[in-house]
Amino acid sequence: MPDFKNNLYFKTVSFLLLFLGGFGVAQAVPELLILNEEQEVYRLENYLEVLLDPTNSLSYEEVSLQKSNRFRPINEVNDLYDKVDTVVWLRFRVSNESTSERFLLSLGFLDEVELFGGLSVQRDGMLTPYRLRENHFGRYPYLEIDLFKGEEHTFYLRAKLQSPIIKSNSKDTQPLHQIKLYHYEEVEEIFNDSQYFLGLHTGIMLLMILYNLVVFVFIRDKSYIFYILFLALYTLSSATIDGSTYEFLWGNFPEWNLVATRHLLGFAWIFYLLFTRDFLNTKAQLPKWNLVLNICVVFQFGIILLNIFGIWLNWLAIIQVLTSMIVIFAVSGIIAKQGFRPAYFFLAANFCLLIVISLLALFGLGVIETNPFDYYALQIGMTFQVLLFATALADKINLMQHQIISQQKEKRQIIQEQNSELETRVKTRTEELEGKNYMLTNQKREIVIQNKELEQQNEEITAQKEMIEAQKQVVSKAYKDIKVLKEMGRKINSTLDIKEIIKIAYENISKLVTSTAFGIGTVDWDSEQIEMIGYYKHGKHFPDYYVPLSQDKRLIIWSVLNNKDVFVNDYHAEYEQYAQQKFESEMDIEIPNSLVYIPLSIKGKVIGILLVQSDDKNAFTEAQFDILKSFAEYVTVGVDHAEAYSQVKDMNKELGIKNTQIIDSLRYAKTIQDAILTDSEKFRQAFLEYFIFYHAKDVVSGDFYWLAEQKGKMLIACVDCTGHGVPGAFMSMVGHELLNEIVVQKGITDPSLVLMMLHRGVRKALQQEIGKNDDGMDMSLCVIDRKDDQEVELTFSCAKSSIFYTKDGILTESKGDRKSIGGIQKEASRKFTSQTVQLKRGDTLYLSTDGFFDQHNMDRKKFGKKQFIEMLDEIKSESFENQRAIIKDRFYDFKENQYQRDDVTVIGLKL
Repeated sequence: MPDFKNNLYFKTVSFLLLFLGGFGVAQAVPELLILNEEQEVYRLENYLEVLLDPTNSLSYEEVSLQKSNRFRPINEVNDLYDKVDTVVWLRFRVSNESTSERFLLSLGFLDEVELFGGLSVQRDGMLTPYRLRENHFGRYPYLEIDLFKGEEHTFYLRAKLQSPIIKSNSKDTQPLHQIKLYHYEEVEEIFNDSQYFLGLHTGIMLLMILYNLVVFVFIRDKSYIFYILFLALYTLSSATIDGSTYEFLWGNFPEWNLVATRHLLGFAWIFYLLFTRDFLNTKAQLPKWNLVLNICVVFQFGIILLNIFGIWLNWLAIIQVLTSMIVIFAVSGIIAKQGFRPAYFFLAANFCLLIVISLLALFGLGVIETNPFDYYALQIGMTFQVLLFATALADKINLMQHQIISQQKEKRQIIQEQNSELETRVKTRTEELEGKNYMLTNQKREIVIQNKELEQQNEEITAQKEMIEAQKQVVSKAYKDIKVLKEMGRKINSTLDIKEIIKIAYENISKLVTSTAFGIGTVDWDSEQIEMIGYYKHGKHFPDYYVPLSQDKRLIIWSVLNNKDVFVNDYHAEYEQYAQQKFESEMDIEIPNSLVYIPLSIKGKVIGILLVQSDDKNAFTEAQFDILKSFAEYVTVGVDHAEAYSQVKDMNKELGIKNTQIIDSLRYAKTIQDAILTDSEKFRQAFLEYFIFYHAKDVVSGDFYWLAEQKGKMLIACVDCTGHGVPGAFMSMVGHELLNEIVVQKGITDPSLVLMMLHRGVRKALQQEIGKNDDGMDMSLCVIDRKDDQEVELTFSCAKSSIFYTKDGILTESKGDRKSIGGIQKEASRKFTSQTVQLKRGDTLYLSTDGFFDQHNMDRKKFGKKQFIEMLDEIKSESFENQRAIIKDRFYDFKENQYQRDDVTVIGLKL
């Protein structure tokens, strides 16, 4: 190109043509712009001259020759932006006195531009797709100008103004007034530096998104979701300002590139307001301010709607954001004053955010002059804001942890107080028994003395001797019972296992009384039942069983509910003193004649029950009943100690597991950055109504669902990968990426072909040909083709799964092939079949993994597919919101306290 420019012949011919073409016309000459070494950027506003072309009929030759005298300085044209689809000719003169030969003309927000005056016509603009641009320096278009040192040249620009964004700009930001000229090396250097800074800034944003996502998974605080969405939308908008999204995401959609920043920042601000509301808990702490925040959210959404319909008012958006910031500062200040420590970090972070918003407002209003690379301050300010927010969120987690530790400490203190009280009661009871023993010992001495006196009376010797012998046996028995109680109490206090306590009690009860049956149960007031964890009859240990507290006809339930002892030696004669009707037996077909029930209680709360039964009448004496009550005191202390120890042990174990899970999940966090599910907005756009019940067994899931549009058809998949938790999640990543590659990139929409290629992709990715593993996935893939407003064609293919759909109000199940995606392959090639059904608008489609069917209840019975189909048929006429609620309730009601066996996914769609 330089040789061509220096061609003397070319220059001579060009000069003659220009001279002859302009002969006889008063030639207007624009002001000359001189390029030098000292200045790096030149604003062309004072050097530009403009000529309106309302009919879009002028050519370059006409403009440069015949119409040359009709150009006017741009600042003298008042109606330049008033007309729709305006075509404007611009010209400027440049003289290069610098050593640089390459320059870049920055076009800013101009829609379509053609540059004349060089060797060839150059075209660019904001509406030019990224791949068609000649210079790639971010979001904004550039045209290259080559000038040798000492060369002077006049250039013409043909600009077409048509996008709504130009009409809405203020005078200080109108695009024709913002045209600038740069040295090529300066733009290249600034752009390269900005890319490094953008990479660092984006990396920090993605790391904070991932960090907050991991924290949300474990503490389930929805404010983190709002904050994650805010960070994600901001990161996209920041990348849009720098041009990265236009280069890598929507380079073929220049119209969206014009308004993307406004939409993304608008929605980001909505999620930031929602995050503020939930993080500071304004609903509970400041109800009135909570209402004000909700109004700000609604108003912001209204501005977004206006923007969607092409109405954009800079001043209105700025007033909304600044008003919201005032509300946020007021709320966070009040909460901080109330003693909520994270609010101070929140305030500091919002000061950084205020600086960012102020700079955006000044740029938008044209108060501060900017170029495409002057957003470092925004990114630096936002980085500080995010780091301060991370500190606030971490401080909130620390407060929650301190609260948990404080509650544990308080509970331990209560347990210690209860133990001290029980020990005092046991000690008091032991002293009473020792006192009775002392009295019996004195009685024994008196009996011995009386025996000596009675020996002299021959007539009464036999009778008195029998009486003395009987009393001696009572005294000896009482003494032995006290020794048994002390020894048993020592053994019980030395163990913290409730099963061992019951075993000790059973081994010693036979030394105190003669009985047919013995048992100890614990009371679970939450589940309203007695758990008989130790019941013996005729020396045989029975399996544990439960007695519901609702069975109030049982005498054992009466004893627990009334916290009263039961002492019966003749059931049929004495039961009326407890109730007006006969009680039912416990485990026996026949009611025992003699029985003793003693509640085990602490501070008036019954924690268990001691029972002793006999088939004989009058099996127990008052003295034995007293011994059994003392026996029950020891058992109460032991059971309470064991339960308290078990609770503390379980709490410590649970805390250890959670800490381990958090640490492990953080290690794996970077590996799940690309594992995303289709967002709700795509479902709302694709279907009349829908619901998704998605519940992972562990933190992450082996189930996933996927939605894509290709060739006017909607494809949806519901997938169950081998395993669950982290291994299942990794498999779901493989399946998700392969589906995108097959459907989105390669454009394949035949569901059976998609499954076949997916099968091959899984086996190749997991190296299953050489026996690395046999993992795979079951799935349902549906292709929905809307033929017209009423007719819908549904084509589907399933691997070891089924789909369910309604047609004319009738629910139908369609089963797929009995083979999985991936895993062991014995056949030469694995193929899948497709099925097609004609449906109508308003018919419903259900997809599900087998996690719902395979869930067990407390009786170890599965929910089953048959019951699942009956449930769908029952609820099919309900609204989709109610259907999801019913499915969720049925799942949890059936599962009760049983652990979840597998990941669960159920999807409902109205076509």
